[in-house]
Amino acid sequence: MQDAYRARMRNLLRFLCIFIFLIHLVIFPQYKYITYKFEGLKSDDITSFWAIDFSQYYSAALTLRKGKDFYDTNLMYELGKEKGAFNSEMDYLYPPFFLFLIIPLTFLPFWLAKMFWLFLNQSLIVVLILISLRIFRIKNKDVFWLSLGFLGIFNPLSLELRLGQADLVMSLFLYLGIYLIIKKQFFFGSIFYAVSCCLKLSPIAFIIYFVKKRLIKLTILSLIAIMVITAFSTAIVKKNINDNYFSKTFPSLISGDKFMRLSYDKSELYYLKLNQSLGSLIEKTFLLIWGIEGYRKNIMVPKTLSFILRAVFFLFILALLKNNSLDNNVFLWEVSIFITTILLVNTGSFVYHFSVLILPLCGVLGFLAENYRKIGISFYILFLASFILMGFRLGYYHVPLDNIFLFWGSSKLYGLMLFLWLLFKIYQRSLKTV
Repeated sequence: MQDAYRARMRNLLRFLCIFIFLIHLVIFPQYKYITYKFEGLKSDDITSFWAIDFSQYYSAALTLRKGKDFYDTNLMYELGKEKGAFNSEMDYLYPPFFLFLIIPLTFLPFWLAKMFWLFLNQSLIVVLILISLRIFRIKNKDVFWLSLGFLGIFNPLSLELRLGQADLVMSLFLYLGIYLIIKKQFFFGSIFYAVSCCLKLSPIAFIIYFVKKRLIKLTILSLIAIMVITAFSTAIVKKNINDNYFSKTFPSLISGDKFMRLSYDKSELYYLKLNQSLGSLIEKTFLLIWGIEGYRKNIMVPKTLSFILRAVFFLFILALLKNNSLDNNVFLWEVSIFITTILLVNTGSFVYHFSVLILPLCGVLGFLAENYRKIGISFYILFLASFILMGFRLGYYHVPLDNIFLFWGSSKLYGLMLFLWLLFKIYQRSLKTV
């Protein structure tokens, strides 16, 4: 009798998780992608526009296909408009290599290409959950349904699909690289990892982690793979375009200047307000003390202090990771900690970047499900608190720039800090069982 009741409850839980995922991350985005009509940037809230980032990728890839400079924003959108893409008025910031993945879609009209991109990203969420469970060796099938349900209400994934972002594609290559690395297939693992670095720059921080773990062979193979991929894209793309990226776009990404500049009205500080990196707290503090004009005049002071804080925090976390083996889950918790730390110390961490947390989140859900009789309630409280702050939209976009409520715009950052604390609790527990 009791077993039948548990089976019914388990089936109800599965149905609820599938329902949440389908409604929030499948049906609703597809409906909006089909019905949405772009009528110009009439709001300072970038999240109110559907497929706005994919429109940028599509226009840039089309420009590359025609052999022209896709870092020329006006030219890029002028060409994209010919095939139905709309002008998001934002610069293309990614490495040239990323566009080789998008070029095949430019042979389709924009409306069809964006639907394909949406379907690809929706499928990738499920694929990344499966890869994550495989990486953590989680055999409990209920964890898959739990992951589907929790990620179904995870706001960063909703925003990822809304904007048509590329973090899920980058995560796919990063996770496959990690999977092959734990299998000690360093050659193929380094290739997948290198591709993730050439799609977005943030995973390159793992090189420091590899050196710290004395994975010399993996480090050398990864660096060679990154250089080969970069040389390949450099050889194909015209010299003046490469010069634009390495002399202008790349330095401004590192410094964070690109995140301060939008060409539409109201606020060039909009991205600072949305930034969820640790250093943004320093910058927001100076913004409140000095006001907008004072902040602009003395911008190097908060920028410098922000860099110092992020560097010290990164080295501190790195020093706490003491495992030297690839053969146990301790390594996977270190990887999860490192992914979370990269988000915290990045120049600009925005909500959609949190999509890369699928691996750590699935790992934590598996840990909580498989050890519920062995661990205290503090693990569950930490998880729920961090998930609510990271995963829900809590007055995040419209916080004012001129008073203390600006700090509530960092709610995702506070959740990320709590999640890092939880990961360290699990990590310390895992060290004792090795």
